Amino acid sequence: MPMPHHSVLLTAAVAGLLLAQGQGQAESGPAGAAGPKVIAVINGQNVTNADFGTFVSTRIGQNASSANLNPQQLNALQDEYINRELVYQDAVAKGLDKNPEVIIAIENQRHNIIAGYALRQIASVPPSDKALQDAYKTLASKPVKEYRASHIMVKTAGEAQDLIDRLKRGDDFAQLAREKSLDPTAQNGGELGWLPVDQIAQPIRDALGTLKTGSFSTAPVQTQFGWHVLKLSETRILPPPDFDAVKDDLSHQLRNQNIGKYIAQLRQHSKIEIKNDE
Repeated sequence: MPMPHHSVLLTAAVAGLLLAQGQGQAESGPAGAAGPKVIAVINGQNVTNADFGTFVSTRIGQNASSANLNPQQLNALQDEYINRELVYQDAVAKGLDKNPEVIIAIENQRHNIIAGYALRQIASVPPSDKALQDAYKTLASKPVKEYRASHIMVKTAGEAQDLIDRLKRGDDFAQLAREKSLDPTAQNGGELGWLPVDQIAQPIRDALGTLKTGSFSTAPVQTQFGWHVLKLSETRILPPPDFDAVKDDLSHQLRNQNIGKYIAQLRQHSKIEIKNDE
């Protein structure tokens, strides 16, 4: 039987080995002095476990688990890798790698990869216990206020004012919401549930802040969705969460802050000239 045009040594078993070992090497560097291992040859070009591991980690995402890939998925990735390499080799043979657009795109991607690696290096440094405790103290010092509210949403200010007039005459808020509101909460009598203050649209937040418990708004409130009549049922102050419950979130925030500080320092000590067309 004649040999195929390209010699491929990848198998599903080897692919599984790559996912278990090659991907880890792509993330943490090659283990041992031997370096990457050649696990395939395509038209005379060596393919190492690091090559394929990096390809796989890029395709399935850095945070995805290779253990969740079944043999069919591994085979599909193997075929995709082979196809890509064959197209790449043919494109280079045709000189497409010398195309100016390709050269610029490659250089741009090179910048992305190196800059991304630099940021991951910074983000990989865990914050100190003191930094986490200080961040928690700041969080705990800011009590979270919530409103339990209801609303009726209509198209025009005139319709909202008519509803306010009916409420003043003693009509039931929930019943009016069921009859008139355009919002899906109409079926629940306009009930919105508990709303953290910092997550409420500004016009509604301002209006609720002026209401006493059990009262309704005496002027229509406009948002991008329409005109609202509001009712405040209750307010409460939530106790701060336990440290362990928010530790991971705080760590993520501090890592992002470190990246922001790093970029700010670079900009501060760099000379940047923006040349606009005259």
